[in-house]
Amino acid sequence: MMANRDQREVELKLLLDGAADHDRVRELLDGLVPAEVATQDNLYLETTRLSLRAAGVMLRVRLSGAKAVLTVKGRATLVDGISRVDEFESDLEGESAAIWRPLGRVPRAAQILADGSLPARLRRAGAADINGDTTLHLLAAVRNTRRRYVVGLASFGLDASSAGAPLSIELDHTLYPGGDERFEMEVEDPRVDHLRDGLCAWLDRMDISWRLADRSKYKQLIDALDAPPTAAQSTGHGAGGVYTARGAYTAGGVRPGGLDDGRGGSVGE
Repeated sequence: MMANRDQREVELKLLLDGAADHDRVRELLDGLVPAEVATQDNLYLETTRLSLRAAGVMLRVRLSGAKAVLTVKGRATLVDGISRVDEFESDLEGESAAIWRPLGRVPRAAQILADGSLPARLRRAGAADINGDTTLHLLAAVRNTRRRYVVGLASFGLDASSAGAPLSIELDHTLYPGGDERFEMEVEDPRVDHLRDGLCAWLDRMDISWRLADRSKYKQLIDALDAPPTAAQSTGHGAGGVYTARGAYTAGGVRPGGLDDGRGGSVGE
């Protein structure tokens, strides 16, 4: 692992009411600047006893193209659409990245924890009982399509005279277990407390239906896994993938269940 980053993430999260609103925002932003488009496969990991979830800690590996990034987030606060959370990110390279591919191969817990700093990072985030012998499994796989735009403040009718750098706008379409979708506009910037009202007013002027997010993508995933399965999901044929009794979701070739031991079996059952 290399290119480690410890940071305080401050982010405005605005939920768009549906696909039509998402498409309208995309058209507006596409008319301003080119978008960077990425498909992200997010693999959320958990201990056998769900101790990360109990501690409010998220452990995720995100695969996007040739990139693989491991992220640890502590317990977040989300008030009036603004999320604040301490996070640690590490770009995975070489064997640390290769063990996650192809997408259907989820590696041994021992390989994930091979970097001795990871258990300490998880403990520091709040998961006190994590150590080098901890067993991890795949909780769920969630696919996100992200369009990123770098846009000047004046494009939103905001006063750019003293505000500095342009905004990084991320427009997300997320697919959850059972076929649930989330359409969202995110702005990660330390100035969002001052810019939120202006950005929301821009959405109103553009006749976009939106609301302030009251939960993160990860929390929405947890809520989806906790919800009683529908009849379609119980038979393994829910829209968008297979929802299993263990709460794992098969998407893009990711198998539910424990971690692949490299011989087609499972670790940590």
